[in-house]
Amino acid sequence: MKKPYKKWLLPLLSLVCLGILAFVLIQMRIWSLSRDDRVSREEAQPAQAILILGAKVDSSGNMSPALLGRMEESLALYQLGKSQTILISGDGENQQRNEIAVMKSWLLEQGVPEEDILTDDHGLNTYASLYRAKHVYQLETLLVVTQDYHLGRALYLGQQLGLSCKGVGTPNSVLKAQLPQNLLRESLARVKAFFNAEVLPPDPAPLLAPGA
Repeated sequence: MKKPYKKWLLPLLSLVCLGILAFVLIQMRIWSLSRDDRVSREEAQPAQAILILGAKVDSSGNMSPALLGRMEESLALYQLGKSQTILISGDGENQQRNEIAVMKSWLLEQGVPEEDILTDDHGLNTYASLYRAKHVYQLETLLVVTQDYHLGRALYLGQQLGLSCKGVGTPNSVLKAQLPQNLLRESLARVKAFFNAEVLPPDPAPLLAPGA
């Protein structure tokens, strides 16, 4: 007599294998669609705006190394004349850790005129930042700045949303000890990005309502 669990073993293993295959294919798709849009600072062509994706700010208003790296690279692009506009996008709703206020203050301290800075307080994730860049700020061409490990997903989402994006990556090395878990989290975030972009897009109403 066969043990009851055996009849479920093959279907279960098949599902696990299919899940792993789907996971790998999604990673490959996002990498392949975004790889040609990565450029160096020097290679970057002029765009309507430089998009800085927000990252962690502590309660004292200090930027994380990751965010500071994005800010410094974006400033260099701005100073090279790659764009006359910088769009900072992140969480501006958190009064204790207001990414937008800290990012804007830093840019002003570096001599960027306030009229050259666009602020998006409601870019709460990568998809929202890119969606709002297109539909709220009416931008079509962007230079996206973020860490190398995150850049592929950002470029893929921009492409799927109809934006013309090129990306300038900043080193992953600033993350050091946190890099393995960030890479794992990023691989899972790519799966979510794929479903948001190609399977079941989020309801646009909440994305457009604030600041629209």
